[in-house]
Amino acid sequence: MKMRTKILLSAAILTFLICITASAQPASDRNIIRGTILDASNREPVAYAHIAVMDSDSLFIGGTSSDPEGHFILTTLPAEKGLLAVSYVGYDIRWIPLPTITGESLPEILLEPSSVALEEVIVQAHDILIKEDRKMLFPSQDQVKLAVDGSDLIRRMQLPRIVIDPSSGEIALSGKGEIQLRINGIEVTYTEIASIPPADILRIDYYDAPGARYGNAEIVIDYITRRKELGVNISGTFFNSIGGDRTSADDRLALKLNRKNSELSANTFFIQRKQNWIRDYDETLIFPEKRIHRLEKGEPTLFNKKVFSSNLNYSLLQEGNYFFNAQLRYITNQFPNGFEDRRTTLYTSDTEIPLAIYDHTREKSHSPALDLYYQHTLQKINF
Repeated sequence: MKMRTKILLSAAILTFLICITASAQPASDRNIIRGTILDASNREPVAYAHIAVMDSDSLFIGGTSSDPEGHFILTTLPAEKGLLAVSYVGYDIRWIPLPTITGESLPEILLEPSSVALEEVIVQAHDILIKEDRKMLFPSQDQVKLAVDGSDLIRRMQLPRIVIDPSSGEIALSGKGEIQLRINGIEVTYTEIASIPPADILRIDYYDAPGARYGNAEIVIDYITRRKELGVNISGTFFNSIGGDRTSADDRLALKLNRKNSELSANTFFIQRKQNWIRDYDETLIFPEKRIHRLEKGEPTLFNKKVFSSNLNYSLLQEGNYFFNAQLRYITNQFPNGFEDRRTTLYTSDTEIPLAIYDHTREKSHSPALDLYYQHTLQKINF
């Protein structure tokens, strides 16, 4: 009888210690998920793999990249069950169900190589050629057919470390570092990328170690597009939605004129996102000596974002001799009400008086620019 009592007492103490340990875990740790990505063939870490977070309807929520040791931490998680899309150039995409309980580490995620390496090229289903200084990526017919524009195409190609803003189409780099965008070698902004018809994109050159030639850029993406000898091309997309407390606009218009060695193009781009949102937050902090409950109740708060861009471009190409490009660009960003804004009331169990919180941000920028580029091909000299 004494032995049974001791066993029950020990089990009760052990259960108590486990509960205390779990309760003492910081709230920030309970709201994240950790994981490690490895090469399935040799179990080496896959650095800078792209991890995209999808909700139950397969809509993009957020993402991150693995570090040089293959580790990653997710803080942007769906409210309900979701999926992870883990990808890297040269590997098959892995789809992983998100655990229903946060604060855990995922099992090791193994990526299967989808290619056979040769000396200078890699032959695989996705048509990737690997050179000494870059990866040459050829989009599939399905990717080109389904893509809306140039930025949407690389989102569908799942390039490592590349994150696309679903509201504006802005192309960014996860983590620290600078990304540089180019079209046929000419540096551009994401708004010019958005005006490229996917059918005109021959390939995408991806530089993950660009070197001093590209300044401080950590990643360079160069769109190689078709160049016609004669013709006019006009394209545009207009999506506008107004209803309730939400306004959405995605309007693009592009014009391209080709005649012999000359090309003249112009494009405009306008995006607006306007809506009211409410922040509600409920958390409990457990300490050894007390428990604190915090409840934040929000009021409708306006978020308003406007982006307008216009571009006029002229280029003159003499094959094997020289290339000249002149580009006049104007971009304006207006954020009279940022997504960080909030109107809430915070109730805390250890104080009787609630705290009223009001945050408001405002941002506005104008960016005119004139870029001139000239490249001359030197004749081969025999020594």
